Amino acid sequence: MRIPPGLIQELNEKTGLSTRTTYTKIKETRKQHGGFIALAQAAAIYAEHVGIRVQKYFPPDFLEKLVPLTIPKPVSAALLPQKGFRTNGQRPIIIKFGNKPIESIPFLTPQIAKDAEEMAYDVYPHIYLFENSLRQLILEVMSSHFGTDWWCETNVNREVIRKVSDRKKAEGTKRWHGKRGDHDIFYTDLDDLKTILNRHYNLFNAYFDDQNQMNTILNEVESLRNIIAHSNRLDPDDIERLRTTFKIWVKKLSPVPETIPAKKREDPATL
Repeated sequence: MRIPPGLIQELNEKTGLSTRTTYTKIKETRKQHGGFIALAQAAAIYAEHVGIRVQKYFPPDFLEKLVPLTIPKPVSAALLPQKGFRTNGQRPIIIKFGNKPIESIPFLTPQIAKDAEEMAYDVYPHIYLFENSLRQLILEVMSSHFGTDWWCETNVNREVIRKVSDRKKAEGTKRWHGKRGDHDIFYTDLDDLKTILNRHYNLFNAYFDDQNQMNTILNEVESLRNIIAHSNRLDPDDIERLRTTFKIWVKKLSPVPETIPAKKREDPATL
């Protein structure tokens, strides 16, 4: 999908930038998302960040796919003195998104607030983008070889299918929870995705030097992800390893969209 000319014009007027600079900003937004999104998606995300309502430029189905791609703006956290608190008492930390305080959390130390800022700004986006680009890779490759109905016990480990089914049932009882995605693969975790990749490594070997390298990348991200999932911080060495692993992933997978064959079409005679 192309970027609507009207959106570019409104971006220019809103920001005071030239068309050339606006396109540079859009490309920077795309780069921040690992380069795995279309330019039109990056334009929509950038427009939302500067305060433009994009609903008038894009159809609803496009915007539905855009929602999981948006990442919160960097968090800033500060220990703010509160009136009525004694000097020897606990003071709450005010967590802010931008300049807007959204929640006061008692008994939170300044270090934890600082960690929250660093994890939200530098760590979570890398893990989020890695995991979802991996899902999309598997979805595209498996669909191209087995058709759109590839999710079955013939192609996917029975245990993975059971786990996904249980997750969907459990979340289905909580009506206030939104759906994770339109495909069962969005209910998988990294360990499930690793199982699928290893089972069908012959379909993915063109994208890695060898199977050990593939598993090393997945194990590295999974180990760091588990730390974040339990609300703990990564130390500077861990963060640097995550950045390096993500760069390797992007470099390895950048040619993939051009190398994946066209999706397998269903035989009309079988319909």
